[in-house]
Amino acid sequence: MKRILMSPEAQNAPFGFISTLDELIKSQAKVKEDKHYSLPAVNIKEDEKHMQIFVQLAGFSKDQITLTVDKGVLHITGKKELSSNKASFVYHQKQIPENDMARSIALPDNVDKNAIMAKMEQGILEVNIPLIKPAQKSITVH
Repeated sequence: MKRILMSPEAQNAPFGFISTLDELIKSQAKVKEDKHYSLPAVNIKEDEKHMQIFVQLAGFSKDQITLTVDKGVLHITGKKELSSNKASFVYHQKQIPENDMARSIALPDNVDKNAIMAKMEQGILEVNIPLIKPAQKSITVH
């Protein structure tokens, strides 16, 4: 998120907050217009044995998706080849991203990062991560 610095005059003005809020909304709208930005929707659920992550990746094939784990963070990236015939038509409405995407999810300590499995079906990436029981730690009282 963009950090907006306010001058003391703007902070004390009666409508300073409103103008700052307006600037924030405009800056976020600009991020959404960026053609290189795509953040897919995610559902994360957990039962007693597994953590499941579902990522909405319409238009991606399983060959275009990469999953990596680094320092306890699951990184999901997708690369698309851009079509060269874009100039032959004009969009009236465009809501489906046609660009690369990336999503990072911090994993809890109680997951087995070496046993992650993933499958892609009907535009939804399903990531299954087994949960492990944390080691019991015995504390000696002195």
